[in-house]
Amino acid sequence: ALQSLGEQSDVITYEFENINATQLHKLTERFNVPQGYEAIQLLQDRLTEKETIEKAVAHVAPFCKVTTPQELQQATETLGYPFIIKTRFGGYDGKGQILVDSEQNLNEALALIKDQECVAEKYLTLKREVSVT
Repeated sequence: ALQSLGEQSDVITYEFENINATQLHKLTERFNVPQGYEAIQLLQDRLTEKETIEKAVAHVAPFCKVTTPQELQQATETLGYPFIIKTRFGGYDGKGQILVDSEQNLNEALALIKDQECVAEKYLTLKREVSVT
């Protein structure tokens, strides 16, 4: 299907990040995809995304990697309540996220990290949020 799309198209573009970065990379190797695949690949890994933003010396909410119950406990101590636990991969538009505002929510967070790697992020009260890809 990707081959057929490429052969029928002068230019291929995309407008959201919930697409397969590996397949997009294959398209960019053979066809005209001016946006490339690198931004999508970066944005699909919440930990790498946050680390990249930090390296660019831009502000990012305090965060830490969470893959074990011990790291979850460390996140509660480092970030304090409330914080948001987010899946490292596959989450978007609020999916794959749990607000942890007390010890009562920790079981939900434990269940989430049991299935996959996560990132804990300090919950911030914002007047406005802007998302740029």
